[in-house]
Amino acid sequence: MSKKIKIPISIKHPSFRENGMYFKAVETKDYIFYCNYREGDENAGTVMFNREMKLISDNYFAFVGLWEAIGRKQYTHLSPTVKMELRMPEMQKQIADWVEADNDTN
Repeated sequence: MSKKIKIPISIKHPSFRENGMYFKAVETKDYIFYCNYREGDENAGTVMFNREMKLISDNYFAFVGLWEAIGRKQYTHLSPTVKMELRMPEMQKQIADWVEADNDTN
């Protein structure tokens, strides 16, 4: 029987900044992304864990993974905040631009 893991609603990690409260934003089949909505630097505002809650990335690579999950629609869960953000025209344009660039590289 597989071990059940309780995934916290928010996480505080010692390496995070003063505004270190991160909220579960996006889940994929393999990863869970937490975002700090108060952090202005996207590289510092996103962290990525695997399903065992091992920290995978707390820098640029977490941010890119988050965009890949959203742009490729590989998510299994979106938080209410992310759903609201994705409805904004500016965000829809950014995603469309990312998808176009992603298609050009694949």
